[in-house]
Amino acid sequence: MSGGPPGTFQSHHPGWSNRFQPDKSYPAEVDQIREILVREGPVDEILDLACGSGHHLELLAAAGHLVTGADRSAELVAEARRRLRPYGSRHRVLHSDLLATRLDRPVDVVIMMFALLSHQVSNEDALATLRAAQSQLRTGGLVIFDVLDATTTISGPANGSGMAVVAGSGQQLLCAHAQSRRDESQTLELSLRSWLIEDDRLIDQGEETQRMRFYLERELDLLLRLSGFHFLGSAPLAGEDSGDVAGRGVGASFRLVWAQKT
Repeated sequence: MSGGPPGTFQSHHPGWSNRFQPDKSYPAEVDQIREILVREGPVDEILDLACGSGHHLELLAAAGHLVTGADRSAELVAEARRRLRPYGSRHRVLHSDLLATRLDRPVDVVIMMFALLSHQVSNEDALATLRAAQSQLRTGGLVIFDVLDATTTISGPANGSGMAVVAGSGQQLLCAHAQSRRDESQTLELSLRSWLIEDDRLIDQGEETQRMRFYLERELDLLLRLSGFHFLGSAPLAGEDSGDVAGRGVGASFRLVWAQKT
């Protein structure tokens, strides 16, 4: 089970994952989530599983919600706590894997963003993740998450590669990546090599391979029903510049999905 934050650079520098996605529109995503909440509400408390550095939580807290985040990365939890500090007792961020997270009360909504479910490649891991969300919700509560969309992924190129350079705080992160689509397993395989440079000196490097599953709506409906949910709807993820998974490469896009605990 890969139940932690699905961003890139997990092995040696997870904090760079946000900088590697400079065009990601958190306000657009949260606006889309809040449209669902207004339509399906009422909603007070929201739990973000694998919350990363807390960008979604910050905007939801600013909109007046009571928010809780959980993430297995100590570095990202510390960043999320700093980001949410202005909201005082209206927030909490837990250092916890999503499967191990236990709250003292059920919440109204669970969100799982950054394509968390797509990083659960097997049916068993996907079901475990959905059931973990279901266990945190009150009856009638909502789960909202985004996934790699099968229709747009299959229609895009099968392979791609590239190099990205991300600058910040006197450092540069160079990341070479290669992606390949494997239709027989409904996955994209992403290979990453990265080098962190400061003053023309290599100070860190890493290499990792990730696999992401692309989903059809029909199979999501089945997985949700098996996890104790009623599928309500899906839509293209707001604010997305349909392009590729790593920032340069294989064409793909994401869908936002929402369902209700039965």
